[in-house]
Amino acid sequence: MKRNLKLLYFLALIALTILTSCSSSSSAPVATGAKACISGKVDAGYSVFASRYSLQRMLASLGPRQAFAGFAPTVDKVWALPTVNGDISSGNFSYKKEVQINADGTFSLNLDKQVSHQGQLYDVDWILLLINSQAPKASQIVGYIALSDTQGSLLRMPIGSSTSNIDLGNIAQTGDEALSSKSIANAGTYSLSLEQLQQIAKNDDLLKNIKNVYMNYDPVNGVYYELQPGFGWADVPASIKNTWSDPATYTYAGYQIYLGTNNITNPTFAQVSSDAVNVELYPPSDVTANGITYGSGTPITSSGYSTNNATNFYARNDSTSIMYNFVTGDSSRIMTPITGGLWLLKKKEGSSYTTLAQFDLGVANPVGAGNRPLYYVPRIMVTTDGSDTITKIELEWYEYNASTYVKVADQAGVNKALNNSAISISGYFGGQLEDRYQTAANAAPTSISQFNHPWKFMGATPGTYTADSIAVDYVIGGVSLRFVWRLAMG
Repeated sequence: MKRNLKLLYFLALIALTILTSCSSSSSAPVATGAKACISGKVDAGYSVFASRYSLQRMLASLGPRQAFAGFAPTVDKVWALPTVNGDISSGNFSYKKEVQINADGTFSLNLDKQVSHQGQLYDVDWILLLINSQAPKASQIVGYIALSDTQGSLLRMPIGSSTSNIDLGNIAQTGDEALSSKSIANAGTYSLSLEQLQQIAKNDDLLKNIKNVYMNYDPVNGVYYELQPGFGWADVPASIKNTWSDPATYTYAGYQIYLGTNNITNPTFAQVSSDAVNVELYPPSDVTANGITYGSGTPITSSGYSTNNATNFYARNDSTSIMYNFVTGDSSRIMTPITGGLWLLKKKEGSSYTTLAQFDLGVANPVGAGNRPLYYVPRIMVTTDGSDTITKIELEWYEYNASTYVKVADQAGVNKALNNSAISISGYFGGQLEDRYQTAANAAPTSISQFNHPWKFMGATPGTYTADSIAVDYVIGGVSLRFVWRLAMG
């Protein structure tokens, strides 16, 4: 997986410290470039252990939901993880801040509002997690602290845009979220409008993928396995040629699984590509891809990769990482709905098996009822001239409001929510060529009129630079969403 080095540089500017408490009563403005205090109190729905030898602490080792009736999920800390434009990776944990929850359930943290790089300031949002530090690692994240709102809870605490301290009030357990009693509107004041913050809130649940990042990051050795599932929707080329596409006609195309790791020695890329070692992905229940059913006893495997006979598997590497792709290509995806349970990545060497990583796809699923995308949906128009040469691509962002798709009025929320958004054109003529266009780093493109090559629209007379697909893709919280228009769709 390609690491976001720029983001990691920004986060490296944020000191790794155990935070001291801050005043929770102040609502004084916070100067640009300063810190802001965020505070709250976990309610009786959680059991706080503060004493080293308390009963709660002994039960904590059983995980967030104890085996004994009458005990609430146990917590002892709050972690704060910085994020720029919703990007998350193991690098976030390298710069986390944490604070012990007081015996009465209260906590407060001082968090940086901005970081500076080459004379430019970048706002930093923070993800707050309720932690049971005594539980097994897979169970340590007990809840995602969120600001409540009628439009959707806000997981990305808007510290970077805050103009006051933020008071969460009481925090209550609501499913996997620790929901504040105060709403976005009355917990603090911000330079972003309420509508902009609500826009982010409706589209930030994918940040819960941070749980998968944490489960598969070894901070001692610096080894990570990072999941980036890719979900796709598709439509026909005629729907975008000199006319605006209709999001209501997009067809769900399923999902793929990408796993990036910096473990390049065990196994090595050479071992995998020569079939000396196989990497295998085990679903928690049966799934079907390209007519093949996989399950807990039948993995998607790299076996046969050395002779180009591996089905639904591809790998690539560079000097510092390996990317494993399970089910690849716009026409090759898993169509089975995501269910609960852990996917297991294993190494098979002879008759020996070693579990390398585990992931829960259900914590960050962007597919809603009717297979509609739950988050931002692109609407595009491709303008062509009389010779079918593409002269312009325009993009607008839409969202589903429970009955129909509506245009997002303010693009600021979109730009702040998306990471690595791009419009791409690809074609095959003696080799695959793809041009990707981004208006700026971490900004959603809205219009392109200057192209790297003289692309012809799909269906034009075959030749050099005749496109076979046009796509829009973006990432939120390490989850990729891709919308593609192509002649041949699988």
